[in-house]
Amino acid sequence: MIISLIAAVSENYAIGKNNQLLWHLPEDTRFFMETTKGYHVLMGDRNYLSIPDKYRPLPDRVNIVATHQPDFEADG
Repeated sequence: MIISLIAAVSENYAIGKNNQLLWHLPEDTRFFMETTKGYHVLMGDRNYLSIPDKYRPLPDRVNIVATHQPDFEADG
């Protein structure tokens, strides 16, 4: 089994702030979408909820949402 990780990290190791990415790079977004298509995508509940409604759940892949909230329900 091969497990891969895709992460965008700043020079100070930050990955986001206030449930938003630190930058908007369409080329990186396109790479992520093309690379993960057809695979499973694991994310936390806050990351999942930060995705705009029209893109949630991410299409053409299995979306797995990890959370401590027993009553959390992912839409879609």
